[in-house]
Amino acid sequence: EGLSAVSMRRLSTELGTGPMSLYRYVPGKAELLDLMLDRVLGEPLPAEPEAGGAPGDWRVASTTLARSSRDTLRRHPWLLKINQARTVLGPSALRGLELSLTALRSMGLRDPELIGVIITVNSFVEGLARTEADAAEAVAQTGLSDQEFWKSQQPYLERALLCGAFPTMAG
Repeated sequence: EGLSAVSMRRLSTELGTGPMSLYRYVPGKAELLDLMLDRVLGEPLPAEPEAGGAPGDWRVASTTLARSSRDTLRRHPWLLKINQARTVLGPSALRGLELSLTALRSMGLRDPELIGVIITVNSFVEGLARTEADAAEAVAQTGLSDQEFWKSQQPYLERALLCGAFPTMAG
């Protein structure tokens, strides 16, 4: 139902308890989201690295990291709506960071640089996942498939390319 459906009241209803009793365990929605995020980060990573690389190959490790992140975002699209700039480092987040650093160690970079690699890969994957989610939302809102949408844009695009103002695209 999406992130907007998450509330302390809703959770207490799902758990069959009073809303106030939850506050003994979780101070509020922000902390609940932190716990949800750490829970998702604790999901098992792929058991096997990508085929075609030797153990310790940073290219294989970064590809595995990217695909694992993409799969997680597809299973949990609500993650794209959570600000993770200052993620609380729970046990699952720390375990995932440790695994990622270990897998990328063969790059020969220092830890701050390796963290930069992890952030770069994750940012790239999040951008792709956001584009996929936006495309799915556009289909749901308009009822037009991507193919139908672009076909409807074709006459305008053809006129625009013929006018001479866009020589690189027309070439």
